[in-house]
This record gives sequence, C-alpha cells and structure tokens, in this order.
Amino acid sequence: MTSAFLYLQFTTVKNSLVQRLRRLKQPKYLVGAIAGLGYFYLVFFRRVLGGGTRGPGMPGAMTLPPDLAPYLVSFGAAVLFVIIVLAWIIPSGRAALQFTEPEVAFLFPAPVTRRRLIHFKLLRSQFRILLSTFFLSLVFRRASLLGGTPLTHAAGWWVVLSALDLHFIGASFVREQLMDLGVNPVRRRLLVLGTVGALVLGSWWWIRTQVPPPTDRDFAGISSLIRYFGGVLQHPPIGWLLTPFALIAAPYFAPDYPAFFLALGPALLVMAAHYWWVVSAEVSFEEASIDQARKLAERVAAIRSGDWRAARNRPTKARPVPFRLAPTGIVAVAFLWKNLIALGPFFRARTWLVIASLIVAFHVWATRAGLDRHVHLIVAIMPLAFGGWLLVVGPMLMRRDLRLMITHFDLLKGYPLRGWQVVLGSLLSPIVILAAVEWLLLLLSAPSAGLAEKTTSLAAGVFGTGSLGIALVLPPLLGLMLSIPFAATLLFPAWAESSGGRGGGIEAMGQRLIFFAGYIVVLALALVPATLCGGLAAFIFYNLVGLASAVVVTAIVASLIIGAEFAAVVWWLGERFEHFDLSQEMPR
Repeated sequence: MTSAFLYLQFTTVKNSLVQRLRRLKQPKYLVGAIAGLGYFYLVFFRRVLGGGTRGPGMPGAMTLPPDLAPYLVSFGAAVLFVIIVLAWIIPSGRAALQFTEPEVAFLFPAPVTRRRLIHFKLLRSQFRILLSTFFLSLVFRRASLLGGTPLTHAAGWWVVLSALDLHFIGASFVREQLMDLGVNPVRRRLLVLGTVGALVLGSWWWIRTQVPPPTDRDFAGISSLIRYFGGVLQHPPIGWLLTPFALIAAPYFAPDYPAFFLALGPALLVMAAHYWWVVSAEVSFEEASIDQARKLAERVAAIRSGDWRAARNRPTKARPVPFRLAPTGIVAVAFLWKNLIALGPFFRARTWLVIASLIVAFHVWATRAGLDRHVHLIVAIMPLAFGGWLLVVGPMLMRRDLRLMITHFDLLKGYPLRGWQVVLGSLLSPIVILAAVEWLLLLLSAPSAGLAEKTTSLAAGVFGTGSLGIALVLPPLLGLMLSIPFAATLLFPAWAESSGGRGGGIEAMGQRLIFFAGYIVVLALALVPATLCGGLAAFIFYNLVGLASAVVVTAIVASLIIGAEFAAVVWWLGERFEHFDLSQEMPR
C-alpha cells in the first residue's frame, strides 16, 4: 500500500499546485504573488543566490559562545514542555486522524488495516513537516549565531516537528481511551493540571531554597541571562522533568556536526518510542475521522461562500447580554452590545474587573514579599513588549471580523442609519476590546517598573503619569489604526475576500504584505500632526509646571488630535459606505 499512498499524496500536491497557478490569471492573485515572491527573494534568497557574500564594511555574523548550547537546549525543552501540556489540556474531541472526504470514501471501505491508515496519516504529515521545516529554516536562518550549519538546523526542525506530530496523535488516542473509561474532558484537564501544577510548584519550592536570586551581574548581557535562567532550568528536579524534551531539542542547538550526530541518536530513540506508541494503540478512530472530514468539507464550503460564522462549526445557543441596552441612545452602543454577545461570556465587564483585581492583588503581594528588583523588571518588560506587538498587529488581526461587513452588506445597507453610524458601530467593539487588553497590560507593567527602580517614590510618579498618558492616547489611536484595514476592505473588497481566510498560498501572503505596507505608511502620516502638537505642548508645559503635568497635557493634546482624525476618517468611510455597490465591486 505504500506505493499507492505515495501516488495519492503526489497527485494531491500536484493538483493543488496546478490550481494555484491557474488562478494567477486573476489580477488580485497575480499582483499578490509578485509581491510574495519579491518578499521571499529580498528576505531569504538574495544572499543565497548571491553566494552569501558581504559588502565592504559589513560586520560578520554574530555567534554566541559554544558553552551556551546546553542552556539553550533547556529553554527549548521548556517550550516543548508547555506545548505538550497544552496538547493534553485543550482538545476536547474524540481521537480523529484528519482525512478529507474523498480519502474517507477511498480508503475506509478498502481492505486497509487500521495500522496502514495510521501509516498513511504519518506519511502524509511528513510532506507538511518537510515544507514547514524548509520555511522555518529560512525564517530562522539567522540562527547561525547559535553555531552549527543550515543543514543541522533544518534536521533539528524536522526532529522537533516529527516528534510533536507523533505525540499529538498518541495523546489523542489516550484521550479516546480515557473517554471510553468514563473520564470526561473536564476530569482529564483537572487531572493533568493538578499533576503538572504539583510538579511545577514542588520544583519551584525546592529550587528557591537551592538557587540564589539573580544579581546585577546576571543581567549584564544576553549571555549572562541565558546562563542564569538556563542553569535554573537544568537544576534538579526541573532538569529531570525536562530531560525527554531536551533530547528532542538538542539536535537543533548542536554547535557542530559531531555534537549533532551525538544528540541525534537519543532524539531518534524518543521518536521511535513515540512511533511504537502510536502504531500499537488499539483505538477506534474511524467514526470520529469521518465526522471530522464532514465538518471540514462543510467549513471549506462555508468559507468559499463567505459565511465565516457557519465555518466555525459550533452550535449556537442563547448567551447572556453584557449590559442592559436602552431603547434609545447612541447607535454604536447597540453594535457593541450585539458584538459582545457574539464574542461570548469572556468579554464581560465582570471578567475584566476580576482580572484587574488579580493584577492589583499580585502587586500588593509582590510589594510585601520584597521581591528582587530584577524580577519586577522582567514583569514590567514582558507586558510592555506584548502590548507594543498587540498595538501594531492587533488591528490587522481584527480585520477578519471587519470582513464580515461584506457578508452582511445587504443587511447593513437596509438599516435606517447613516454610513458613519454603521462604520463607528463596526469599529467600536474591536476598539473596546483592544483598549481593555492594553490597559490591563499597563496595569501589570507600570507598578512593576516603579518597583524595579531604586528611587521607588520618584519612579512611581513617572511611570504612573506615563501610563496615564498612554491610556488616554490608546482609544483614539486604536480607532485610527482599525480604520485602516476597514478602509482597505471598502476600497479593495476582492483582495480583502481572497486574503482574509486561512492559508491562501504565496499570492495571499503577498496581498497581506501590500496591505501591511500601506497600513504602516498611512499610520505614520496620520501620527505626524499629533507628534508635532504633542511635542510643542510637552516643551511648553515642561518648562512651566514640570514633568508630570507636561506628560498628562501632552497625552490629552495628542488624543484630541488623533480623535479628530479618527472622526474625519469615520465620516469619510461613512460616505464611502453609502456609495459602495457590492454588485459592481464583486459581480459574482
């Protein structure tokens, strides 16, 4: 059957490539493909095709000291440990190997044993793993600073991805057996969380008495940080707990070929144990696989028709309202009320208040416990880094929800509302959600940043006023940033439809790159007036009343200017919405 499986996989890949090449006849895909290929050439292939030469005066590649490799392996093992634990906690369905409906109709009635079906799944997943290995090797080609060669890094990625794939399948089989024994997903999650929590807490309690806290010397550079925290992960009993995961991660971090082949043997033994675990499992997965194939076909059909809500394959049920909606009032609030109901019970004011209370309780405990200021520094930096990433990427991630406007365009046009009211109502929900997340991150970061400084009273005032200024600027800034993908959806609806789904190939990636480049340019131009006026206000009030008042006044001035720009953009988008004709933009 192996030859038949190989023929089936080869034919599937060939037909998929032919289909993608044929749709390049459409301009929206052709332009996106050109942009995607240009990105890959400039970022990944230019140096390879150019022979890897460096221009005059360009510095050589930085390489970390070879003695850091064992510590990096510990970090990789910790990441794999978290991924594996999540694989045991999150899934709730029955054991199912992913097959398409044609494969179910072709393979399941055939005289093929269950073990051969598993082998077919493993064989097919190897194509996806090899493709992922290729792209990960390109993306992380700068990993030469770890030592080793591109070949050893690619082989290391293959080992990691193959081991994870085998473990995910084996874990799904065990979950199926537990369900047959009457252990429902809730009990399984409690069991896994309890076991992992006991191990982690026990290890932390033991290490805190054995390992000294970090000092200024440990924060002197990236190498010092890696040595300290990597040593913590290597210290028993955490080191014992991470040993099997370290064996999988070790080939990727090998600094040279002898170290790679020395680490490859134990990693292959772990993979062989996983393979034996998977193929020897006596678990019935056929019914669940057939049901999954049916749901996958329905989801694909819903995505192609533009019905993203039906694509989720989740049964709808009544949900509680987030707040009481008055019979009359601002129209945008009604949109917010409706969208919060659709998002589910997590997006409620009570939930956010509970999270904020937990953050405040953490800061009270951290202050009384007298934690080292380096710990406060870490707690301050991580939320700020995530908040900055979310500020840039968050509006682009919300673009899929804005695309629903095209699906329900006829319904929205039928409302007795002005265009700007529909636009503001559509934008209000993502503004509120992203602003709430950013405020929570500020609440977590600002007190820790103040406690990390030696002059705590002065630092508390500086970071407090700075956080207040950022909090004032965030809502109008997020509104302006969310308006950009909304405008792109109105101006280029065909591109928005083709690039908003999952996957899509290199041409869809090129379309996203074009959108992102335009997003950055427009955002930079929109921030120029606020930056100039805010800087002038900061200069005047800093010399008149001091730093704290200058920060607050600057934030107010900047937020007012950005808010005015947001209002103008909403008005313009409303006019565009009122004159938008979907039948002319997308005739099909």
